[in-house]
Amino acid sequence: MTESWKASDQDDERMVASLLRMAGPREEASADSTRRVRDAAHASWRRAVVARRRRMLWLTGCVAAAAAAILVFALQTRRDVLDPAGELMLSNGDLVRGDGSVAPPGMKLLPGEVLTTDAGARAALRLAGGPTLRMDAGTRVVLKGPLSLELVRGTIYLESDGDTHARGRLEVETPAGIVRDVGTRFEVSTRDGETRVRVRQGSVSLDRARGTGPIQAGAELVMDAAGGVRTGTIPASDPSWSWILEVAPGFEMEGRSLGAFLDWVSSETGMAVVFEPASAGPRARGIVLHGSIGTLRPDLAIGVVLPTCGLGHRVDGDTLVVIPASQDSKQVALPAVGKRVQEKGAQP
Repeated sequence: MTESWKASDQDDERMVASLLRMAGPREEASADSTRRVRDAAHASWRRAVVARRRRMLWLTGCVAAAAAAILVFALQTRRDVLDPAGELMLSNGDLVRGDGSVAPPGMKLLPGEVLTTDAGARAALRLAGGPTLRMDAGTRVVLKGPLSLELVRGTIYLESDGDTHARGRLEVETPAGIVRDVGTRFEVSTRDGETRVRVRQGSVSLDRARGTGPIQAGAELVMDAAGGVRTGTIPASDPSWSWILEVAPGFEMEGRSLGAFLDWVSSETGMAVVFEPASAGPRARGIVLHGSIGTLRPDLAIGVVLPTCGLGHRVDGDTLVVIPASQDSKQVALPAVGKRVQEKGAQP
């Protein structure tokens, strides 16, 4: 059976070969016909390629749009979900964020934010944990959390004495160690390889490789890169504190008492306030104030507010003496405030 199949197959092949010989060679296609077929095939190929590219571009655009939407959603969700580490209260110049954008007053700042003031700017922030933070010109900090930050360079001033929740929990990381407050007002500076801590009120503790120690009000401690330490004293009314007045949080005066205003002036300037005669103090402190001082510096606001209460003042060393206006023998012209502070809710 197998041999019969092979013989039949061979007969078929011989037949096909005989037919081809009888048919002879085919006439070659003309050059014009060949060109038309080639052009048609090329055109069909090009249409297929263009269609494929269009599909790819459409798919790429869809993927890019989806990725952008996801990124925006993720960033917005992160800002909405994460608890902020702080908020910009006011600035004198630009507070620049890590991405190069400028933070507007009132902006919520997230943990991990890198904030920088240039050579002509200062800023005041309220940390989410309660304390206030002021940044001098040329300062960079990293907000690590509502009560934690890193001072990379420059000078900062922190105030937590009025916040019992934050007391003892506020931490400032520096190259020389970690500064922890104990309910206080203090300054930390890192420049040219040196770290300096100054305490204006209360006390702080410094944790470093060589141990932990307290720094009391009126003291300053300077540490160099080699671990050397030197100490000194710094009065609360020393002129070197004056930079903080440039970004002092404003005093809402309307309906407040003169006593509250003077307490604010005292806390910002470091001067003690006394009345002369002392018997005039209780009545004068109860005077109710009206109007607004805007963003006027505390040391300049004294000369604006006291005359409206029939009072004057003089400065004796580190003491502000409030006196009857009739005894204020000299009229002091107020210096120009300079660049207006940008404040939350105010136009620069």
